[in-house]
Amino acid sequence: MIVSAVTILLSTKFSFGSFANPGPGFLPLSVGIIMFLLSLILFIQSFLRREEGGRAVLVKGATARVLLILASLIVYGLLLESLGFILTTFLLMGFLLLAIGSQRIVLALLISLLSSIGCYAVFQLWLEVQLPKGIFGF
Repeated sequence: MIVSAVTILLSTKFSFGSFANPGPGFLPLSVGIIMFLLSLILFIQSFLRREEGGRAVLVKGATARVLLILASLIVYGLLLESLGFILTTFLLMGFLLLAIGSQRIVLALLISLLSSIGCYAVFQLWLEVQLPKGIFGF
């Protein structure tokens, strides 16, 4: 909820535009509102689902996983420009599938490769969005 509130607050510094002609603040504001609403729903559900002892049901190790995912996304953002989109996305997906998802290594590498190339094809080739090429030129 805090991240969504900050997103909403910062997006108000840009013009919203209209639905027909969206401005630079349209997407961040929309995403911030959706994140806030989903967070609110999750927050309310956590109070409705309680154990008999009065404690909320928590999955063991969930906090560590969330922090590990957050750290990997920060590292992804830091390495994106220098290593390029395809390689950085491949490494992120591989890490998430192996470390967090506990997938077999062959399946994790295959999914990582297909997802990074698939995202590149959609954004760079089809939508013509400029993606970071990195030190290897791809």
